[in-house]
Amino acid sequence: MSSMSKLKWLQHCSGQWLPVAVLLSSALAVAEPAQAHHSVTTDGAKHWCYGETHASWYNNWCNLSNKSLTIISADSFSGLSSLQYVNLGNNKLSSVPAGLFSGLSNLKWISLTNNKLSSVPAGLLSGLSNLEEISLSDNKLSSVSAGLLSDSTKLTHIYLSSNKLSSVPAGLFSSSTKLAHIYLNNNNLSSVPADLFSSSAKLERVYLNNNNLSSVPADLFSGLANLAFIYLHDNSLSCRPTLPSGASFVKTIGQDTVTPSLPVCGQASLALSSLTINESGSSNAATVTATLDRPSSSESTLTVSVEPIAPAVAGDFSLSSNPILAIAAGATASTGTVTITAVDNSIDAPDKIFTVKAAVSGPNHIEEDVTLTITDDENLPTVTLALSSLTINESGSSNAA
Repeated sequence: MSSMSKLKWLQHCSGQWLPVAVLLSSALAVAEPAQAHHSVTTDGAKHWCYGETHASWYNNWCNLSNKSLTIISADSFSGLSSLQYVNLGNNKLSSVPAGLFSGLSNLKWISLTNNKLSSVPAGLLSGLSNLEEISLSDNKLSSVSAGLLSDSTKLTHIYLSSNKLSSVPAGLFSSSTKLAHIYLNNNNLSSVPADLFSSSAKLERVYLNNNNLSSVPADLFSGLANLAFIYLHDNSLSCRPTLPSGASFVKTIGQDTVTPSLPVCGQASLALSSLTINESGSSNAATVTATLDRPSSSESTLTVSVEPIAPAVAGDFSLSSNPILAIAAGATASTGTVTITAVDNSIDAPDKIFTVKAAVSGPNHIEEDVTLTITDDENLPTVTLALSSLTINESGSSNAA
């Protein structure tokens, strides 16, 4: 073992890549080993970390897995600033203190897999700018803080699988721009934010399988040029979003990777009966409709909204009191009546422009917004000049007008 010149990695049966030292740790004696250079006293017992600089395959790591730990104190790793790998997996920890990894700026790898954590402090990873991998899989996490990874700018792998997450905050991965693999599978996710991966340009694999997703945002994977594999199987999806070029929608069965049969979600298009309406008269209204480019197995409802573009204001139009359109399962055309009506006024002004949008409930999405113009019908104002007197004297009190 001492002949190994550098730290190597092996793939654990769980699918995670772990330092070879972690995988071999179960073979090490419980008694203090010759290579031990520090110990951690917690839960009423002393536990040895292994790490001697001449034994490079043990270098700068601490394995406290499989110790049945129920408590770990905030100062457990105090003074151990050289640590790069910490394994606290397969214990019985129900909580961890916020300052547990304080001062360990060299940490690259942390495992808290298979504990009983229902939450983790927002500042647990503060200052860990060199962290490359964090595993919180197989716990009882119901939520995570949006700022959990705010300092983890070098993070490439995060494991949050097999928890009880029903949602994830939109900004969770915003600072971790080097993320390559994200594991969110086997949770209770019913939705994901549309911009969840917007900062993850280097993302290669996303695991969202085995959740409660009935739909995902149409642009969830937009701009992810490096994305190769997307795992969305075993949800309640009736269709899937369009994937980036080169990406595959896959499912692993045993040792085989297959492509599940799931159609691409439809694109809904808005249309106006007229793109230009008058401010008054019989042509002062436009009707909004929607169509799908293909039938869907699920109903979609579209809530229409209108946004004025300055100098236009909301008072320049009125919208139907029930601005809902519906596209039934198996249909491509909407039902319901949504009308935009111009509001007349007596002020001469430029034509007014509005953006017509729709929020979609269901698996389909709007392809693009449409623009409505309301033409002004007032004539240009006429300026009339008047004099107080058409005749004035050359001098005297009546010499001005």
